[in-house]
Amino acid sequence: MIRKQIIATNELDRQNQIIPMPVLNDMAVLISTSDSATRMSVMHDATLLPVGKVISGELIDLENGVVALETKIDDFMDDFKLILGPDGDPMYLGQSSIDFRPFTEHSERFEGDLVVSLNPIDFSKQSYDEIIRYVMDSEMGEVESHAQKAAEPEIEILFRLATNLLLYLTTKKAFDKTAEKISEDIASGYDKVKRIVGFIFSRIAGERTTFVITGPDQVLELIVRCDSAETFNKAMEEKDSGYIADTFERYCQIFPDGINKIQFLFNKATNKWELNYLTSNSGEVIGTEKCYKNTKRIYDQTLASPTAAFSLGATV
Repeated sequence: MIRKQIIATNELDRQNQIIPMPVLNDMAVLISTSDSATRMSVMHDATLLPVGKVISGELIDLENGVVALETKIDDFMDDFKLILGPDGDPMYLGQSSIDFRPFTEHSERFEGDLVVSLNPIDFSKQSYDEIIRYVMDSEMGEVESHAQKAAEPEIEILFRLATNLLLYLTTKKAFDKTAEKISEDIASGYDKVKRIVGFIFSRIAGERTTFVITGPDQVLELIVRCDSAETFNKAMEEKDSGYIADTFERYCQIFPDGINKIQFLFNKATNKWELNYLTSNSGEVIGTEKCYKNTKRIYDQTLASPTAAFSLGATV
């Protein structure tokens, strides 16, 4: 289904922010000409399947001098098909019928070992400033902000590790002469992440928070949704169990065009990692049965809600 949707304007929003005209114009050009496509999802939830793809964008004039960025979106939620995974498990596949670009994911390059990305809207000004000072003063990494606006936002924090460290960690591919040094960097990087998470929960105790762990030039994404540092640390301990590495390598073998992203979600009820969904370099979306059904349920609730909305963007 092709739909038109206004995703941004140059007027004051509910977070008392304004998107300048040059930024709106750049967004319209990028959406229409980029080699990768912006995804349509539901309520900015990083654990849900992409259910559509933004095909193009243009600026239009509204009333009272307001300018809006209107996008054309291919919504394929109702076109997912049941398939069998490599182990015979049920999975669901969907993709745009008119646009075969891969989805835009985290691909930014950066210097150093770690970047922590926070949404200022998620925190009080005092807590936001304290977290930034803690990371910067202890020289554990760089800090940047990202925008994610929702009617009922949930705290979401992104950790970007240096190139290939996450991949080395989970697939055990560090067999060359640099293996020892890489292992040291990995251990150091995850120690920093755990310390930062501990500090964050000292400022937002008990708040459910989604932590996204990824990095540039790699397809692996780990997500921990929890309300305590203890649960996060347990997830980090379980990442070496072999499940992530084995599943990652098995799925790499069955997609001839390559994987664009493969996401694993920590299940705190079982203390185990689970495959959630993946996207291919040809724009396919493949989700587990659990992920698909959860996405479909929330999608239908969103359609029926007078206030909830779909969201556009990359992983965060």
